[in-house]
Amino acid sequence: MIRSEFTYSKDIFFEFVGLGRAVVFNGEKTYRFSSKKRISNIIERIYNAVNNYYLTVGMNAYELETKDYKLGATEVMEHVFTRPGFPEMMHECRKNNKVSFIKLYKLTIEQLLIALENSFISTIESVEAIQRAKEIILDNESAIIRIIKRELLNELLEKYNSPVIVVLETFHIEYLYQISKQVKGFVIRDAHNKDEIVEFAHAYEIPMIESQDIIKHHNKIIIDNINKNFYINPKRKIQRLYNEKIDQLLIKPNQEAKYKMKLHRYYAPMVDLRYLSLIKNSSFYAGMATYRPEYLFMTKGMLPTEEEFIHIFREIFDAFSDGEIYIQTPDIGDMKTLDFLPNINAYIKNFIYGHGIVFNVFFSALNAVIKERQKQIHLVVPMIRDRIEVIPWKERIKDLFSNLPKDIQPLFGFQLETETSVDYIEDFVKTDFNIIGLDTL
Repeated sequence: MIRSEFTYSKDIFFEFVGLGRAVVFNGEKTYRFSSKKRISNIIERIYNAVNNYYLTVGMNAYELETKDYKLGATEVMEHVFTRPGFPEMMHECRKNNKVSFIKLYKLTIEQLLIALENSFISTIESVEAIQRAKEIILDNESAIIRIIKRELLNELLEKYNSPVIVVLETFHIEYLYQISKQVKGFVIRDAHNKDEIVEFAHAYEIPMIESQDIIKHHNKIIIDNINKNFYINPKRKIQRLYNEKIDQLLIKPNQEAKYKMKLHRYYAPMVDLRYLSLIKNSSFYAGMATYRPEYLFMTKGMLPTEEEFIHIFREIFDAFSDGEIYIQTPDIGDMKTLDFLPNINAYIKNFIYGHGIVFNVFFSALNAVIKERQKQIHLVVPMIRDRIEVIPWKERIKDLFSNLPKDIQPLFGFQLETETSVDYIEDFVKTDFNIIGLDTL
């Protein structure tokens, strides 16, 4: 057993506790799978992820009518990431090169571009379009590699039905997209992006630690960021102690809230659905406040689909059928940026007059589920920047849900996250409700 007291060389990322078997993951590794079916499944996952990513890039170029769209570079990329060419080429490249899936992706792109150049009629326009497509693919390579690693990690985790601690060389936020509920923590060898890790450890309520200790596959790991303890292969007595401690921290089925006063009620904050079944079977929470969809955008690394949001909203509505539901509009902007849409933010002027790609899938799905479930929710707009935004936001939200009966149209309010909000507090009487602070003030 190794028991490591935290020192200044070890950083902890939020005060949570996690216990599980170590799953050591290295996305750059060359995996020699014996099963051809498994290889085919992984290649299919990679293809679907890469294709969907470039569909987002193409939609962005189309909506903004960028030079890339007019030049035809996005059309070239459609030829590159097409079926059956892309997955077939990946299989072909793997036969001749026993390499990692990351290198396999790069080889496949290289071969497909060569084939594409040979098939195009050589004109100035086609040469420029192919060259620009190459530049776009190269510019997006690091984002694609993170997504491929995520697919490899998720494929690896699918075989585990008991708690695990994932051991990584470096942490990428994409790993949290649809992360298995069996993942109870992360050990990160090189946590160079500390601020980002702190934010996502907090949002996803999952302990993370930076450590260079030698950890082997299936070692028993305990991360205790509350008491600053870190164990590798602890004794059974310690394991029992922490199992009891974790059990005490979890919400129990049918557990009632400590406070009975109507003015003091608990609401469940959510960024994904991992703990929804636990929350659903408990009477501890009076409702949900708030669901924050920007984390889905950021961790997926590409545009979520309307079907994806419909599924999420249905699950939330069913879980809180008798409770209050607060859903936040996507908070994309200064501090929460999207690599795949770097120029997009959720400011009101863009919401009303400009780029709608981030909002369309969100509001369309929410409208559909409200209509389907016939339930009124609270729609929260985060961090307004000026008093003149109040009325435009309210009118735009009203327009988006004007097709619904008035009794199920969303109630509208702001989340006040800055001290300057008090300067125009009189304007908030024009809203149905407002939220002060939560964990962001």
